[in-house]
Amino acid sequence: MFKSKEDWRTGPQEKIRTAINEMNSARLSLASDRDRVIEVSLDYGRMALADSADVWIDFVLERNGELRVARPEFRDGDLAYASRAFASQEGHDFDKWIADQGYFFLRDIAHQHQHHDHAVDTILILQRKDDADVSWRRNLLFSLQFYIITNRRSRDTRALIQAKGILAYFEAFLGICQSQLKERFAQIPAFEIDALRYSLDASIEERTFEHSIDAHRAANLSNFRVTVLAVVAPTLALLGVALQPHIGGPDNLKDFPTLNHVARFISSYAIEILALTVLLTTSAMTIQFALASLARRGSYSRQLLALGIANERAAFIASVTIAAMSAGAGMYFGRASLGEMLELFEGLFAR
Repeated sequence: MFKSKEDWRTGPQEKIRTAINEMNSARLSLASDRDRVIEVSLDYGRMALADSADVWIDFVLERNGELRVARPEFRDGDLAYASRAFASQEGHDFDKWIADQGYFFLRDIAHQHQHHDHAVDTILILQRKDDADVSWRRNLLFSLQFYIITNRRSRDTRALIQAKGILAYFEAFLGICQSQLKERFAQIPAFEIDALRYSLDASIEERTFEHSIDAHRAANLSNFRVTVLAVVAPTLALLGVALQPHIGGPDNLKDFPTLNHVARFISSYAIEILALTVLLTTSAMTIQFALASLARRGSYSRQLLALGIANERAAFIASVTIAAMSAGAGMYFGRASLGEMLELFEGLFAR
């Protein structure tokens, strides 16, 4: 570490860049002295740091993920005294603060954010190690448990899933503690891991079910809007056609005889035409439902039977509605006699 950016820029910056470039060039080289070039460049960079760095921190990163950081060492005794004395006056532990910076640096270059956001990287902070090697482990386990339980109380599905991922980290670290502490593992409190996992799973399923209900409601609302638009647009067009004969007077009838012929017929039998349209639409929807049912399970009659048994009220309302529409359409459309239909076609094609 360097006490200022200027010390780094005027010190080993260029030497370190040169050493890194030489190692990167030799890394992909096929030359026979590649390994020697890399070793020489590495030693060159180390010497450049050793001759200019203000603070050194030794560390050990084990294969199981445990990181042990030593107390910082100062190259200049006066700098060490001044830094620690000033921090002590302000109520701070300078060695702990410097060690934390070293830990954050190692974490940032070796750590990938999984199951948590980078903003909550203070879940695990550097702990002081006691002779029993227990207290720091216990503190980290408590910190992980606090994060998991806090997210479990959230109604955000993403937070619940992240908590489940952190629970996997918790179990892994608990296993490491057990293998490292041996008989001293009895000093670690017992945790109800299975119960916590079941609780997280239940919360995730509940949130997922609520989201599916919301999505179904949104889909129904969208379908309702589309249906209303599909009914309103043709209705307005039908009204426009029905009003056509009453606009423009005799000149309109003379100039647009076919359009006026159609308009009179539609205005005379508007209700019948609307009823017939509803009947045809309902029939098309019924056929589509039947084809979809056959494609899914191969038995349309079985689907209808299941509908009647499982939901009698819906089946009854659907049956009555379809019957009423069919009867109404037949009654209304029956008012238009065959002669009137022929008269319409004669007016359309006679000219």
